[in-house]
Amino acid sequence: MTDFEKTYQNYNPRQAALDEARALLTAAAKAAMADGTLPEAELPAFIVEIPADVKNGDIASNLAMAGARTWRKAPKMIADALLAHLPSLENSVFSKVEVAGPGFINLFLSQSFWAGVVLGACANKEYGRTDHGKGAKYNVEFVSANPTGPMHMGNARGGALGDCLAAVLDWSGYDVTREFYINDAGNQIQKFGKSLAVRYLQQFCGEEAYPLPKECYQGGDIKVLAGEFAELNGDKYVAACKGMDEEALFESEAFAALKDALVAYALPKNIAALKRDLGKYRIDYDVWFHESTLHESGAVRAGAFRLSDERMVGNTLAPSPGVTVIVLASGSQMRRERLSVHIDFFVAFAPPGVFGIEQRQAVADINALSVQRDEAEIGRTAGIVRILMLVPSGRNSSVLMPRSPEMHRPVVPFPRSVAYPTVA
Repeated sequence: MTDFEKTYQNYNPRQAALDEARALLTAAAKAAMADGTLPEAELPAFIVEIPADVKNGDIASNLAMAGARTWRKAPKMIADALLAHLPSLENSVFSKVEVAGPGFINLFLSQSFWAGVVLGACANKEYGRTDHGKGAKYNVEFVSANPTGPMHMGNARGGALGDCLAAVLDWSGYDVTREFYINDAGNQIQKFGKSLAVRYLQQFCGEEAYPLPKECYQGGDIKVLAGEFAELNGDKYVAACKGMDEEALFESEAFAALKDALVAYALPKNIAALKRDLGKYRIDYDVWFHESTLHESGAVRAGAFRLSDERMVGNTLAPSPGVTVIVLASGSQMRRERLSVHIDFFVAFAPPGVFGIEQRQAVADINALSVQRDEAEIGRTAGIVRILMLVPSGRNSSVLMPRSPEMHRPVVPFPRSVAYPTVA
């Protein structure tokens, strides 16, 4: 250990300043009594503290007020005597000392004090670490950018905020898990595959033969990935897709096979790029959670049935293909308010909040839930899920989620910027 580290490793700048202030005032009182300015007496008990309002001084003392009875003088006279006998501040952490009001003594910190704070932090690798959190488990999910393309500046901002939040929690004694939630299932992946497939067909047949629909991803990265796939696989998928109009093509098994092949090629490359770029950003995740695993495990289907068993839902009906009507129950009274939810929406968007129930073994109590009547049109499914509080209000923001030891993440996340209660 170097002399520098020995000097500053256990340096507590706050306590050092308080101790030095007390030593200066004690020396001043003894000097004033020694030359007769103050009568000889036992030094009274006095306070040295950091005041609530530091605009009049960084450290304050009541020595003059406390010594009024001991020295039989007015506090203001005692304070002036103490300042007159104060040792030199040249090598101290204070720049000046003043008397305020009826006899308060205020000390102002010098630049050397703040330099000492920095030196102490540099010398002690554990500087500032506390056990305040007492090991409470927190899951911080952040960035979680869609793996359908490169990240953008908004993701960079979320990365900085989320990683700093996790670091502060960790340094404060919490057991922190950093999570990237990979949206590798649902509508955006279908659109990703469709975009790639059209760009692949354009490689051999031209853009006029296969124009890219407006709803597809228009970025140049899609062309690059489709071109790489074409170089590796040639035109083996082209013949099966020829001779069909657009509607028939997009519904065909041949186009579905092409999409699947392209997604299987391109998605891992994009996910690897996310990891590489975040690594350059010095962000390391503990968990890369794939949404697709919820589908593969059967948790999505199991969660749909589980809804009706956990007091969330009183009844689940299927009046027409592709649509599920849910009747909510509030406590013991059935509320005959119907929510029509397209099952594809649940598959695409709800697994983060709902369909992890079976997998993570947690039960959400929403007895007090109030649902607006007629809110559940298929075209407004996002509003339904917000009301049900089944998914967070933002996926690209930093989300703080306490978790129990038995579960990886809470089942019913609340709106962002809220400290979530631990799910038992």
